[in-house]
Amino acid sequence: MLGTPIGAAEAEAWGLVSELVDDHDLDRAAADRAAQLAAGATLALSLTKALVKRHAADGISLRAAVEDEAMAVELSIRADDFKEGMQAFAAKRPPEFKGT
Repeated sequence: MLGTPIGAAEAEAWGLVSELVDDHDLDRAAADRAAQLAAGATLALSLTKALVKRHAADGISLRAAVEDEAMAVELSIRADDFKEGMQAFAAKRPPEFKGT
């Protein structure tokens, strides 16, 4: 925000990036992260992505943003993936999300 360039290590120390990888490991690291996301609760992830895109592009009010988030939470907790996540947590097993 200050317009001052910072290096990768400093960005990591500040919490601006989640992981640093060498150039030759970038493709593997990107594929690993994509696989992690694909194995997750895809409905919740897609709702989050849609909200971020909408709010960044539209510059909507805080009230509208909170209403959008409440709607997304309502949709998420009614989803089969939410139930699966809760059951998997209780059973101490990895969840098997289906995107529904």
